[in-house]
Amino acid sequence: MVKMNEQSKGMVFTGQVANVARTVVDYGIDEVWVIVRSYKQKLKDIAGTPILHVPELSPSPELFQVYLSLKNRNQWDAEAFKNTYVPRFLHEMLDETARHWLTQLVNATKNGKRTLLLCYCQEEALCHRSIVKGLLQGRGVACGVVSETQIDYDYSFYYERYWDMWVDYNKGGK
Repeated sequence: MVKMNEQSKGMVFTGQVANVARTVVDYGIDEVWVIVRSYKQKLKDIAGTPILHVPELSPSPELFQVYLSLKNRNQWDAEAFKNTYVPRFLHEMLDETARHWLTQLVNATKNGKRTLLLCYCQEEALCHRSIVKGLLQGRGVACGVVSETQIDYDYSFYYERYWDMWVDYNKGGK
């Protein structure tokens, strides 16, 4: 776990909405991005730290329905995530607006900003947070997780898949 006094350079952290208040202070977070489509529980700025809603880095309503359907049929697992969810989410991240927000994160980190990405999922390995984190790691962004119970994994392999999709996308293979 990387807390503020251990490292002060720009980083992106990932976590759950439920733990936001303690995390902002403990990790010296400069900005919080809530990366969910539907954001009904509006959080207020914490200790002067702005909280932004960035739905462009969340799954589309259609992909979220696919997830819910799989979960409701007890078919949501690592295999479903890998084979169904990940390819579709990576394709959604090819969108110009999603790319813009990813670039904003990369640039903010280069400028020393510490950003916390939040959603509601408990298990990061089966969540779009892991994919977003991997896209950032693949671009050289230092990332961490703010959970006492979860291991901080390197998800940069998602960037490799994304890059392959990007090449195809630009060849007109959308």
